[in-house]
Amino acid sequence: MLKELDLFGTKMPTFGLLIGIGVIFAMLIYYLQIKNNKEEQKRFDKLGALLPIVILGGIFGAILFDKIAHWGEKTWYKPAGISFSGGLFLGIILYIIFYPKIVSKDKNHFIKDISILTCPMIIAHAFGRVGCFFAGCCYGKPSNSFLAVTFPEGSLQHTQYGYITPVLPTQLFEAVFLFLLFIVIFFFVKKYKTPVYLFSYAVARYIIEFFRGDNRGKILSFMTPSQMMSVLFIGLGIYFLIIERNNYKQATIEMEKMQE
Repeated sequence: MLKELDLFGTKMPTFGLLIGIGVIFAMLIYYLQIKNNKEEQKRFDKLGALLPIVILGGIFGAILFDKIAHWGEKTWYKPAGISFSGGLFLGIILYIIFYPKIVSKDKNHFIKDISILTCPMIIAHAFGRVGCFFAGCCYGKPSNSFLAVTFPEGSLQHTQYGYITPVLPTQLFEAVFLFLLFIVIFFFVKKYKTPVYLFSYAVARYIIEFFRGDNRGKILSFMTPSQMMSVLFIGLGIYFLIIERNNYKQATIEMEKMQE
């Protein structure tokens, strides 16, 4: 745990610094994917106009979902935590709603652009989880495993349990998974990038939730709020998979007609 870094005499929050690094990498990956598509630049400009809506909506969703999950635990209007799952879900919903209105009604473009945004989102999230580790939040359950780590007195873990005990670094488990997922999708997955991401992340997050030790909040009695969101991500993955499969089928039919 290292909440602050001393950089050239200036103290910076480690979590914020890593989020910033993640955003920079996300932007680089995004521009790397679109730089050679000059013929589609007008559409990418429109996509750039959509992104602030998706990002700001995602931030709002992250705050709102955390408030709902922890309703009654704290005064609702005071700053508290955020939930990546809630932010991701609302961000995707806003993309689905506003993409046809702002960017294009073409379903091929709809899928192509969400695929372009998938890898930048993964890499930013991965750095964010590393930031969670240094901030001492999103920690796992107490464990005697060789993988367990100890956060210092005054940490969130110490406040919850009332004593210092080794806990599983679930933040790093998720970060490693996300970095590996980014590599696989960016370099090896040519089709169905978004469905692969949503299915993979949903399963991984559902499993990781069993090892989380922090206050997960409550919406349903039989699963954590993030596990509930994982089920919804599976649904979104199926939605994108169906659209992309239909697009490929339609493209194949049109190609066959041209060859006749």
